[in-house]
Amino acid sequence: MSKSTPLSIDLVYDTVCPWCYVGKRRLEEALALRNNVEAEINWWPFLLNPGIPEDGMPYELYLSRRFGSVDRARKMNLSVEEAGQTSEIDFAFDNINKTPNSVNSHRLVLYAERFGKGQAAMETLFYAYFVNGKDIGDLEVLGDIGAQLGLERVDLISYLESTEMVEAVYSANRQAHGMGITSVPTFIINKTNVISGGQPAEVIARLIDLSAA
Repeated sequence: MSKSTPLSIDLVYDTVCPWCYVGKRRLEEALALRNNVEAEINWWPFLLNPGIPEDGMPYELYLSRRFGSVDRARKMNLSVEEAGQTSEIDFAFDNINKTPNSVNSHRLVLYAERFGKGQAAMETLFYAYFVNGKDIGDLEVLGDIGAQLGLERVDLISYLESTEMVEAVYSANRQAHGMGITSVPTFIINKTNVISGGQPAEVIARLIDLSAA
C-alpha cells in the first residue's frame, strides 16, 4: 500500500480506561511494525461512566461499585500493570484518589486535534492520570496539560468553561453504542475491520495488513 492512500484508524477510547492507554501504545507499536503504511488516526470518545458526577467520585468508591470490591479491582489491576510493562507504561494506581468525569478530558483531545496535537494530548492525559494520579476532570489540571502541549492556556480554559464540543462527546458515545461497541479500546480500520481489547501489537498489525490488502 502506498503512502498516498492512508488507512483510516478510529480508536474508540476513554481517558479513564487503563487498557486504552495500553491500546494506544500497542497501536503505535503496530504502526511501527508496518512503517510502509500511512495512517490517519481519529480519537473517538467513549464514556465508560456516563452517569458519574461532574466532579467525579472517590477512586475506591468507584472501584467497589464497578467491580464489586476494592480488593477484586486491585487484583484485576495487576494484569493491567503487567500489560503496561510490555509497552513501557508504569501504571501507578495507588496514586489515584479520584475517578473523574471524563467528558472534559475528551474535549481537551478534540481541542488539541485542531492544532495537530490530539495524539500527544491523549498520551499526556493518560500519563497524568495513570502514573501521576492527577484529577483529569479538573479544569486547572487540564489547563496545565494543555500548556505542556504548547496550547494557549487562557484560550483552552475559556473553551473548557464553555459548552463547546460537550454534545460532540455525548454524540460520539451514543454512536459507538449504536454500532454495538460496549468496551474499549476498540479499533476500527477503514470503517469496516474492528477489533477490541488490549490486543498485542502483532494482532493489530495483521488487521492493518487485512485492511490494506
